[in-house]
Amino acid sequence: MDTELLRTFLEVSRTRHFGRAARNLFVSQSTISVRIRMLEESIGAPLFVRTHKDIQLSPVGKRLVTHAESILTAWTRAKQEVVCQEEISDLLVMGGVPSLWEMLLDDWLKQVYEQFPKLGIIAEVMSDQNLLSAIQNESLDLAFTFDNPQISNFKSQEIQAVSLVLVSSQPKLSVSEAVSRDYVYVDWGSTFSFQHAKFFPDIPAPRLRVSVGRVAKEFLLRHGGAAYLPVSLVDKDLRARRLYRVKGAPEVTRSIYAISSTNNAKTGIIANVLEYLTRSEVIAHMPDKIQSIV
Repeated sequence: MDTELLRTFLEVSRTRHFGRAARNLFVSQSTISVRIRMLEESIGAPLFVRTHKDIQLSPVGKRLVTHAESILTAWTRAKQEVVCQEEISDLLVMGGVPSLWEMLLDDWLKQVYEQFPKLGIIAEVMSDQNLLSAIQNESLDLAFTFDNPQISNFKSQEIQAVSLVLVSSQPKLSVSEAVSRDYVYVDWGSTFSFQHAKFFPDIPAPRLRVSVGRVAKEFLLRHGGAAYLPVSLVDKDLRARRLYRVKGAPEVTRSIYAISSTNNAKTGIIANVLEYLTRSEVIAHMPDKIQSIV
């Protein structure tokens, strides 16, 4: 199967628009239509439900998304391993949820790259569900996530705890004011959702929900409001008094887990990388250790 068909399918499923998918892939809209039609003929079922105003995934299309992502990841990995440079002895495919990349994984990637000069690295951004599927089918060697899955053949290790604090664009707000006036709910995983509901059982449903902390921060700076964000992301804004800690708001601590498969042949490489990342001197330089301002 032509991998471009799968790549096109995923872009259309993400944008829900043939025109935007065409622009993002630098092809014509007619090319997008032809590719989707070819893929539907190959699958033997429609992948999208089209109306005059909207495009939605069909039941078959929804099931194909995870498989398409896994196939493309495996193909990318195969190409990397085949053409691997002589000075690169091993290849590690690692991934994490978007919010973790901006919080810590960007820095971790830099440190691992510098510490292991003979290690080739493929870095992926995925949803929790896709991360676990990729670990299961071994198209991903190492996943970083907020939640600890209790799945057989999965090995999980807590790497670090991070603090999420309630910040606002306005000083001296009470907790109740902050979570009811232009409050932005950031999805920090299922454990955070449970704790949030426990802390704030009676607040109105937020108008804005996002899955990426940086998006929430930029919204607060431009529009105003409040949100739970990691110390590492807002420390400079707190110091510059662009954002303010909300006094009295409960602080939420989230653990970051490294997930791998016990069947993965690269357990030695994974163990070496995780051993390095969990050393006290490495953790001490992580951005979440910056002192926050009240």
